[in-house]
Amino acid sequence: RLPSPKFGHGIYLHPPSKTMSPSRKPRSIFMPARIAFAAGMSSLLCISMAFKAEEFRYCKDSSFCRRHRAFDGTKEEASFALSNVKMLDDNTVQGELHNTMDKDRPLKLTVATFSNGVFRVTLDELQGLRPRYRVQDVLIGGVVSSPVKGELSLSADSAKITFGNRALDLSLSPALFKATFSLDGTAVMTLNSRNLL
Repeated sequence: RLPSPKFGHGIYLHPPSKTMSPSRKPRSIFMPARIAFAAGMSSLLCISMAFKAEEFRYCKDSSFCRRHRAFDGTKEEASFALSNVKMLDDNTVQGELHNTMDKDRPLKLTVATFSNGVFRVTLDELQGLRPRYRVQDVLIGGVVSSPVKGELSLSADSAKITFGNRALDLSLSPALFKATFSLDGTAVMTLNSRNLL
């Protein structure tokens, strides 16, 4: 018999429950982790079984992809070079992009400078069959509709358009075409850096 706890030194010992077998082991603390692992594996199995390869389109199924996948930026005949850069009366700068693979189909590069320092670069066919559709009002945030005149400086290997503390540096032929945007003399972005044009 155990002493009464009212004297301060008694301990109660609870007898085992009548519904619990004395040989039953306590539940493992890893049981929830096992359940979560099993549920996760079941989900992955369902996803893998739901994938149907025949419902997806691959590059070999598209003529556009097959034609252009081969041009990974390493083929010299497909690389463009810029020439004939000049300032036009509408304050835009225009140049021509040529490559040896499509020497009879040059592209026209146009750079428009706006009063808030935005440079808008567009590419189009130099002698297209018909004018391409242009989305209206793609420039937002108070940009005026008419370009302003930037300062164009030409050297042997580059054409540089400067407006305030912003500049656009265009590499000229025979170098591969690149256009580098800079702010306060620091380059922030390069167009066609991987020669994928």
